[in-house]
Amino acid sequence: MLSQKIAEFEVEFQHLKEENEELRRLLEVEPPKPMDCQVCEFYIQHYVKVSGGYMKTNAGHCVHGKFKDKKPGDKTCQYFRRQIKN
Repeated sequence: MLSQKIAEFEVEFQHLKEENEELRRLLEVEPPKPMDCQVCEFYIQHYVKVSGGYMKTNAGHCVHGKFKDKKPGDKTCQYFRRQIKN
């Protein structure tokens, strides 16, 4: 009875060990990306017209409705959602 339980725990332990190794491998492949406003889908960059063209300013705003003035390098809020680039 006890030896059967130990065998079940050993099988479960081996499964968890393999899963842990797989997760470590996946996390090392792509390091976490910074969560700043300029890569959030709710961030709108502001531009100014200069000599017939447009140039980015160091300002923008959040269209989520919670924050008005944001800068490209600002730390994100709880509503951050990474832009999906095509």
